Amino acid sequence: MIFVTIFFFDAPGVSWKAVALFILANAYTFLIYIGAFWACSFYRKGFRRWALVPPSLFTLINLSACLAFIRA
Repeated sequence: MIFVTIFFFDAPGVSWKAVALFILANAYTFLIYIGAFWACSFYRKGFRRWALVPPSLFTLINLSACLAFIRA
């Protein structure tokens, strides 16, 4: 991870699209961790059905991204 960060931010000719893609990919992983935390806290509080929402949402996003990649 540190190597990739150094690679992106030390190169003078890197376009903003590559940097934005790098930040977006890392932010998505962070959002998965937040969703897992929310799911566990919902389950602990007794909201059993709401605990299924974050994992379902991220699965839907992943499947949509895969479908968009296949169609492209």
